[in-house]
Amino acid sequence: TVAAAFMGAMAEVLAPAGIVCFDSSHPAAKAAGAPLILRALEQATEIDDDLERHAESLGGTARSSGVVLGDGAALVMLEGAQGRDRLIAADGAFVTRRGKERYDLAALRRIAQEEPTRLSPNVLLRPVVESALLPTVAYLGGPAELRYLALTPPVYRRLGVEPQHHMPRWSGVLVERRVDRVLEKFGIDLDELLEPPGALEARLVRSQLPAEALGALEAIRAAVEAGYDTLERTAAEIDPTLVRPVQGARRQALSGTHDVEKKLVQHLKRRQETELSQIARARTAVHPGGKPQERVLTVAPFLARYGPALFADFGEAIEDWYAGALEGASTRS
Repeated sequence: TVAAAFMGAMAEVLAPAGIVCFDSSHPAAKAAGAPLILRALEQATEIDDDLERHAESLGGTARSSGVVLGDGAALVMLEGAQGRDRLIAADGAFVTRRGKERYDLAALRRIAQEEPTRLSPNVLLRPVVESALLPTVAYLGGPAELRYLALTPPVYRRLGVEPQHHMPRWSGVLVERRVDRVLEKFGIDLDELLEPPGALEARLVRSQLPAEALGALEAIRAAVEAGYDTLERTAAEIDPTLVRPVQGARRQALSGTHDVEKKLVQHLKRRQETELSQIARARTAVHPGGKPQERVLTVAPFLARYGPALFADFGEAIEDWYAGALEGASTRS
């Protein structure tokens, strides 16, 4: 399967760092986790109530997690006629959300005993099962994971599992030398390149406008502002109802200068397509499709270019990041 191929690739890549890849879909892992998953089903109503109370105490944090609570859905998924399907509590039994297949607890106990591979935890139960099977000091999660992990303490308590300490995983951007050259050439920093296209390009092009043109635009705007200040005062003295039309005329006059500047910038952009395309390529390298680099690009192309030594650079950056995030000094391993 694609999942198995991915796990094999990750295991090979991470083995030199002493990182173990665990296949949670392996029959042995499924069998080991089945008793805890069954307990979560047996206490589904109590867990749902606990989660709803805890979510209320968290307020906005719970709402930002994206997890729906209080709808009777258990924290367990079952492989059924419609594939992996959520179990919903219904009249003392459970019904699969999409397939509408009904199972009582006795039937689910038989499945846990005889076909444990059909059962799996959802996002709130998964870290609890993980902690029960592989007790660890910390769970490193991404931003979305940390938001929903904030909901999980009642699940750990109800099932009697010691929680891990939830910590943010390292997140970074790999900036290649070709991108660095673009940053240096235009005197910009990485944060500007990570912003949506448009503002940076306009600023860079505007900086190429002749100084006399910029000076003329500023002088016109200053003259418009000063002249209309006088007109507005006079209008207020003659008839206060004239003030708003004068203000509208001021805005229209200033808008004309902005339109002229916009047209100048647009024509300069056409003349500077080569330089702007360099900006576009650099942005695509660090923020492809307007998304975080780590969400779009795999490590494969970088490994092909730089080889296994790249992981040593990653390790150094990650250790420095965690040293700055944790209290006390960090000793390099």
